[in-house]
Amino acid sequence: MNIEKTKETNEETINIIKTYALEHKINIGFGWVKSNGNMAENHYTIINCEGEIILDYIKIHPFSYSGEDI
Repeated sequence: MNIEKTKETNEETINIIKTYALEHKINIGFGWVKSNGNMAENHYTIINCEGEIILDYIKIHPFSYSGEDI
């Protein structure tokens, strides 16, 4: 996983998905990568039809075979 290309610090993905959820009045679940210094956190977030985060799961066991643990 090339975190230099995928990690974000300003939650731009969350803001975009909130817009879609509100516009279409649907719940949306999605994965995204949050910056954590030199490392990154792999998140799965669910936003409800009112634009609220109802779940934010942070993967705590990186997948070593793909290099997530480095």
